[in-house]
Amino acid sequence: MDYLRLAVKLAKDDAAWKLVNRTLHEGNVTLHAGEDLVLLREAIRQKIAEPIKVTAIPDGMKNPLNELRGIFTAALEEPMVEFVDPKALPPCMTHIIALVQNNQANHTARFILATFLIGLGLKEEEMLKIFAASPKYDESKTRYQLEFLTGQKSTTKYTCPACVTIKSYGLCKANCPVKHPQQYYRNKTGTNRSTERPKQSA
Repeated sequence: MDYLRLAVKLAKDDAAWKLVNRTLHEGNVTLHAGEDLVLLREAIRQKIAEPIKVTAIPDGMKNPLNELRGIFTAALEEPMVEFVDPKALPPCMTHIIALVQNNQANHTARFILATFLIGLGLKEEEMLKIFAASPKYDESKTRYQLEFLTGQKSTTKYTCPACVTIKSYGLCKANCPVKHPQQYYRNKTGTNRSTERPKQSA
């Protein structure tokens, strides 16, 4: 009976809604002026409170939902760059690359550079080219280290330290208005994704 379903909560606060206190005529409950609106509000409240069956999505909603799912999935994907733009590199990374080229980069500096490039989504072969500038470059060793940092040969994918950490290692070379070197790079390139080789200046 609709009245009993709608009035059960109301009767807890007001005994006047109890069926025993109502006038019945041929199975119908007599309502006083304005009580129909009270029951209508309760019906709406109960409808809103019902759990949503997410498995029973109307056919007309499936295509729009799939499109939205694709948009949000793409937004969560890691950025992917094919080539690093030297002009967009933060000063700390430019400094570390110079250390690599002069065979002066210690383990910490190499770790920071590698995780920075990994965070940009640079492909392994392109990362190897950057480390290959070192006079004592060992491809097999460097490849293993990169695969370890990306989680291919370990259980952890390592991320680039924030600026405050890089500064604590004495590798910060400018007062950049960012908190993370990858943020600096993305601000300079103006995008989170770059699939074109940067234009070379004449």
